[in-house]
Amino acid sequence: MLMFTAWPEMLAWPYFILNGWLPYKDIAIAHNPLLIIVLTLFYKLFGTGITQLQIFTWALIIVNYYLLFWVTKKIYNKNAAILALAFYIPIQLLFEGNGLWFDLALVPFALLLFYLINKKKYLLTGIMFALGFLTKQTFIYFLIPLILLNIKNKKNLVPIIKKFMIGLVAVLTVFVLSLLSFGILADFYFWAIKFGVFYLPTASGQVVLPTLRQLGLAFLPFTISIFSPTLIPWIVSGLMGVYPRWGLFHFQPALPFLSISFALALANLKSFSFKTDKFKKLLILFYILIVVVIFIRFLSRNLGGEVRFYEQDVKDVATELNILNPNHNDIFVLNYWDNIYALTDSMPVTKPWIPYLSWYLSVPDVKEEIFSDIKTKMPEQIVVGTKPDYNWEEMKVFLERFYNCVEMSERVSICSKNN
Repeated sequence: MLMFTAWPEMLAWPYFILNGWLPYKDIAIAHNPLLIIVLTLFYKLFGTGITQLQIFTWALIIVNYYLLFWVTKKIYNKNAAILALAFYIPIQLLFEGNGLWFDLALVPFALLLFYLINKKKYLLTGIMFALGFLTKQTFIYFLIPLILLNIKNKKNLVPIIKKFMIGLVAVLTVFVLSLLSFGILADFYFWAIKFGVFYLPTASGQVVLPTLRQLGLAFLPFTISIFSPTLIPWIVSGLMGVYPRWGLFHFQPALPFLSISFALALANLKSFSFKTDKFKKLLILFYILIVVVIFIRFLSRNLGGEVRFYEQDVKDVATELNILNPNHNDIFVLNYWDNIYALTDSMPVTKPWIPYLSWYLSVPDVKEEIFSDIKTKMPEQIVVGTKPDYNWEEMKVFLERFYNCVEMSERVSICSKNN
């Protein structure tokens, strides 16, 4: 089976919420909440675990497949829809799509936005844009193609904007009222807007840029978009979430539009600008060959791999903690994967819970608050990730004095409180 990425937050955050903690107030989350809320409801019905996360993810991927086919068929034709889907399935996997993250969850909203604006359903476009934005803040970039499509329509521009804004404001009003009812509006503003939008992109450790080789290989498939200029704004909007933290999975919102571009090029539509059909066919055949080679190499590296973030050392830590902590008392996970909480049915000893990540820890007083809770409550077990070095001398001294640490693997230890 193809390696699945089980991002720890996709277990930990919904698990905390199911145990009565409020997002933003009790859990530091830099993202908008729609995906987390939907996933929490799913776990409420079916339980929390890796298998449930896989089922949810694969169901979402199938929805994306269907929507791509349906939208392409409605706007273009059935042949284009078949070609787009045939291209999208491997390219979606190639760009780390076998795992749930916010970028994958943007795909249905991006596709429906594309459909609605092309059908001139402006009220529904506003609603869909709001839902996409409430999934991840980077959906704001999809304003670019919306503006470009309507900027020349000066005669009807005011009615278009009015309908769009009614849909947008209606959804955002319901959202803000929901935050007010739970008493977390100020907390949402701090973590999702002040921190997530204005602080995070330049925070310590957050900016990760690709090598030239990574950049070239990642953008090579997008060269096909030259055959479909009208789709380029949609592709660019979907790509803009790649910065500042490089990762192939951040390409997901752009891939449906790349796939439609491929279908249009292959279907020999009028968007092609070269002089001869022969040259076009050779160019596209060469493009297909390159993409196939890249995909085969990808499969050879990823088939049969362990679930990422649920490797053997994670399973061993969870098993050992369940033995050491049969009553599932509060613990603390330091510099290791936060899915440990959900996998051991335990909660953090710190509240609010803030991820042990450099960009969160660089917020003033955060480290001090975490350390204060740990010293006050003295959890029976602390899971300590040792690679990379967590670089917190005060915490190391504390553990050496009050805890006995047993190495579970070369990258993680379990520290139990001295009797």
